[in-house]
Amino acid sequence: MQTHPTITVILKGYLSIEGKIVNIFFVILQISLYSSFASDRYNLEKKMRIYGNRPLKTMPGRNIRPTPARVREALFQIWQDEVYGCRWLDICAGNGAMGAEALCRGASRVVGLELVGRACGIIRENWQQMTQPSPEFQIIRGDVRRTLKRLDGQQFDRIYFDPPYQSELYHPVLAIIAQKKLLAESGEMAVEYNPKFWHPEAIAFLKPVRKKTYGNTALVFFCNTEDCENL
Repeated sequence: MQTHPTITVILKGYLSIEGKIVNIFFVILQISLYSSFASDRYNLEKKMRIYGNRPLKTMPGRNIRPTPARVREALFQIWQDEVYGCRWLDICAGNGAMGAEALCRGASRVVGLELVGRACGIIRENWQQMTQPSPEFQIIRGDVRRTLKRLDGQQFDRIYFDPPYQSELYHPVLAIIAQKKLLAESGEMAVEYNPKFWHPEAIAFLKPVRKKTYGNTALVFFCNTEDCENL
């Protein structure tokens, strides 16, 4: 959370006054920030729902940043005829919302990669409650630059990659996907990003073919076939 500019000005003004007033101000500031955090956490937990109005669990706090609902809905609108029966890979899975959407829309297999151990437990809970009698899924914990290599020999029809926007994961992860040929020949991969911090480019046979922007969030779609149209 960044301090609001108005708060910063007031804070600097009070710093020159006696320590007692400064202490009172800091107490008020801490209460204000905590209230904002608690409100955000409540709203996130209350509103996290997916296809069919199914509720999902998520982690309190800001370590996990689920894909915004309108972006999630837009993606599955684009891929609506391609999810049923597909093999789905969810990279930096968070609370598993994207994989859960894929499962409840009929994906035949879903694999999720996530670094945070507690998040992996939540992903498992969320995916187990999907409507299929025996959904086939796998959750692998660890740094995605290592766990991706454990998928050597497998291929996926749809891949979703949503790393922390300011991380340095984009290029190395795409390079591993290309090297290990994880994207099926007729498959497509969507990468979520903020245009301020990363710009899509072709890596090996992975070619960006289209992009969509939703405020500060953007999606770029990659394919690996020779007849893909470049952006």
